[in-house]
Amino acid sequence: TDSFQGECEHQRVKQFYPQVSKAKFTAGIAKQQCHECLLFKMAKASPHGKNRQDKQDSELLPYSDPQSHYHISTGTWYPVSIYKWLRQHMSDPA
Repeated sequence: TDSFQGECEHQRVKQFYPQVSKAKFTAGIAKQQCHECLLFKMAKASPHGKNRQDKQDSELLPYSDPQSHYHISTGTWYPVSIYKWLRQHMSDPA
């Protein structure tokens, strides 16, 4: 199991290599790992994260003109799975 975990960590570190300076790749990979860890911590602490208990299912959008062809939200906190949406609207001929 230790060799498997070591190989998994090796593969995870390899993903950072193309993004860092080849002259100082050790420091660059360490910095990338630090950034990744920080981003995970920020996402976990965010009120908009997946662990939020009172999250609404959909975004409350302001009034939109019925004559407009479409209305696109500027927010990104309410993602919709396209596959789930398509399954729910299978009978829609559009």
